[in-house]
Amino acid sequence: MRRSIIVSMLWLLFLSTMLHAQTLPDSSQLTSLNKFWQEHPDWYVCWDKVTGTPASMYGTKTKSFGKTPESAIQNFLMYVNKLFERKNNSKADQVKSNLQKPNLSFISQRNSINGNYYDYQQEYKNIPINGTQCTFGVTENGEIFYFSGTFYSEQIDINITPNVSFESAITTAASNIGKIGFVQKNKKLCILPNDGKFELVWDFYLVNNQNGESWKYIVSASSGKIISKNDTKIKSANDYNLTNGFSFQNPKTELLLNYQTPQGFIFNTYPQSSSLDFETSQVELPLLNSSGYLQGTYANVYKMSGIRATYIGGDPNNFVHSPYTQDFDEVNVYYHITKLRQNFINSFYTPGFNQINVSIGWDKSQRDAAYDPGADVIYFYNGVPTDPNFSREANVIYHEYIHKIQFDRNCYYDNGSSTNEYKGVLEGLSDYFAYSYSGVPNILTYALPSQARSINNHSTYSSTLGIYPFGQLFSHILSHLQNISGFQSVLFAQMNSFNSYNSAFLSFRDRLINGFQEPSTKNTIQNTFADHGVGDYADNPPSPPTNISISGSYGSNPTIQWTPPNDPDINHYKIYRKKYNEGSFTLVGLTSGLSFTDYYVTVQYDFLEDDIFYYVKTVDNNGNLSSESDYVNVLDIWASLKIENVGEKENLSVASEEVNSTALSISNYPNPFNPVTTISFSVPEESNILIRVHNVLGQELDRIYDGKVLPGNHKTIWDGSKYSSGLYYVTNK
Repeated sequence: MRRSIIVSMLWLLFLSTMLHAQTLPDSSQLTSLNKFWQEHPDWYVCWDKVTGTPASMYGTKTKSFGKTPESAIQNFLMYVNKLFERKNNSKADQVKSNLQKPNLSFISQRNSINGNYYDYQQEYKNIPINGTQCTFGVTENGEIFYFSGTFYSEQIDINITPNVSFESAITTAASNIGKIGFVQKNKKLCILPNDGKFELVWDFYLVNNQNGESWKYIVSASSGKIISKNDTKIKSANDYNLTNGFSFQNPKTELLLNYQTPQGFIFNTYPQSSSLDFETSQVELPLLNSSGYLQGTYANVYKMSGIRATYIGGDPNNFVHSPYTQDFDEVNVYYHITKLRQNFINSFYTPGFNQINVSIGWDKSQRDAAYDPGADVIYFYNGVPTDPNFSREANVIYHEYIHKIQFDRNCYYDNGSSTNEYKGVLEGLSDYFAYSYSGVPNILTYALPSQARSINNHSTYSSTLGIYPFGQLFSHILSHLQNISGFQSVLFAQMNSFNSYNSAFLSFRDRLINGFQEPSTKNTIQNTFADHGVGDYADNPPSPPTNISISGSYGSNPTIQWTPPNDPDINHYKIYRKKYNEGSFTLVGLTSGLSFTDYYVTVQYDFLEDDIFYYVKTVDNNGNLSSESDYVNVLDIWASLKIENVGEKENLSVASEEVNSTALSISNYPNPFNPVTTISFSVPEESNILIRVHNVLGQELDRIYDGKVLPGNHKTIWDGSKYSSGLYYVTNK
C-alpha cells in the first residue's frame, strides 16, 4: 500500500509539471503537420512542449528531397519550416520569415541498418548557434526517415563582430568568481538563442586545477554582461534508490515530450519496434528444453500468475501467442533475449553468463521494467491489459538484459557508493547496446513517452544531471565512436568490473582509450568526449613554461630557468635561440629539467654580441609541442646587474673620430618609472650624439636625442605612456 501511495504522488508531480507552461502546436503548425501527414501518414512527431517545436520526427522513409544527403536535409527542413516557428520569437526585432536554405555545418556520419545518420550544427555566418546540433536519418536516395535535435527556422540578422574581447569577458568572469587560481578552457564564440532573440556570446569554462572547481560562463560579446554561470564541478549525487529500471524520477530532469500521429496523441497497441511477425500466430523460438515452456539456454520466461505459455503439439519451435495475452509477452521477451544473445552479444563474449529468469506480470498498478540483481530476475509489468505496451518495446527488453550482463561482469548499480553519474554510465551503455543491435535510436517511445530518450539527442555534460539524462548523454557520445574498428568489442570488454563511482564518465573514457593501441584512435575518443564537455581535448598542446628568467655574469655562460606548466603529462622541454645577426630561431637544447645553460654563448657586455634571444617550449608524452614561452635576452642580465654603461667594451663612432667610450656615460631615473623618466648622459667633448630606446626584440621605438652637444652633463625626458609596461633599452651612439 505504501508503494502505491508513493507512485500516485509521483504521478501527480509529473502531471502538474506537464500542465505547466506547455506549448502545443498552434493552427499554423497543425496546418503544416497535416500537409506533411497527407504524404507521410505513418510519421510520429515527438513534441517539445517547452519550446513548442518538434524534438524528433520519424517514420518510414519520405519521398526523395534531394540527390545528396546535404541537399535532402536542407530541402526537408524548408518543407517542414513552419513546424519550427517559435511563438516566443514573434516579438524579436531580428526575426523574419526564413525561406532560404538553412546554414548547416557537417559534424559526423554514422551507418545503420536503415540508412545513414548525419549530424549537423546550425550556424550563422560560420558561427555556431548554441544547442542546435541536429541528427538526420537519410537513405542513399535522399529519403528522410529520422530527425532529432533543435533547429531555428527564423532568419537571424545580428552583428557577428564582438564589441567585447574574450580577454575582457574572462576578466568579468574572474571578478565574478572573486577568487584566484582559475584558468580558461574550451572557449568558443557562438550565437545564443536568448529570450526570443539571438545574441553573440563568449562560451567558456574557468577551472581551478588544484581543487577541481569549475564554472561554465556565457558572457555577452555585445554588452559584456554575464548571461549565465553554472557550477560544473563533479560532485557526488543523491541515490535515487532505483534498481536498473525505468521509473518516475524527479520531474525537473525530464523532457516534456509527447508523441503525435495524424490521429492525435496516441500510441500503438503494440510497438512496431518489436521484430515479431504480428501477421501470424506463430514465431520460431529456438533453443528450448523439454519442459514445454519458454525455458532455454539464455532465458526462462514465466508469468507471475496464471498458466505459462506452452508450445504447439509437442513442437518446441512454435508457440501460440496473441497480442492481447500474456503468452504474447512471454514469447516476445524470450524471442528478443535469445536473438540478442545469439546474433549480437555472443560475437563479443560467450562464457560466464547465466540463464536469466524473466517475470511477466499484468497485476501491478505501476508500469515497470527492471533488473533485480538480488533475485537475478528481469521484471516486466504492463499495468493493465488495456494498456499492454511496456514490455513489448524491443529496445526496453535489450536494455534490461544488458543490465543483467553488467551485473554478471561485476558492475554494481546499487552499491551504496554509486553516484547518479555512475548509474548514468550503465544506463547509457544499456541504451547504446540496444541501439547497436536494433538500429532504433529511441527507447521508451511506446512504453513510457514521458521519459522517452534518443541516442541522437544532443546535450552537454553537467554534474547536476539526473541518472537518465546522464545515460542519454553517455549513449550519444558512444554513438559518435561506433565506426571505430573493433569498438563494440572493446566497449563490451571495458564493462568488466567497472566500479568507478566518482568521475565515471572520465573513468570509462580512459578505459576506452586504453583499449586501443593506435594514437589517432585514442585521440578520437578523447576529443569526442571533450566535444560534449567531458574532459580536455587530446590534441590540445601543452601549456608553455612560465616565469622565464636568464642569469649570468661577465665571461660566464647564460642560464635560462623556468617554472613548469600544470599539464600532467610533461615529457621534456626544447630551448630555442636567435642571435642578432640570425634570421630565425634554432633549437639548441633539450632537457627534462627546469633550467638550461648555453655553453656555446659567453656573456660579453657587448650590445651587439649579447643581443641573443631565447624561448622554451613544452613537449608532452604524445609529442605535442606548446606555444613559445616569453622571450629572454642576454641583455636582460645587464639589467639585473644594473650595468649602465652599455658601451664599456666597444668603440663608438662619435663625430667620425675615435673616442674612448668609457668617457661617455648614460643613465636614467627613476627606474622603474611610470610613465616618464629622465635620461642623463655626459660627453667629454663636443660630439654628435644619437640616443635611442629599443624593446627587448631590439626594435627601435623612439629617438630621444639626435644632434650635436657640448662637453658636459645633459638631461632629456622620455615619456613611455604609449607603450606597455616592460623592459626597454637605452643606447647611445
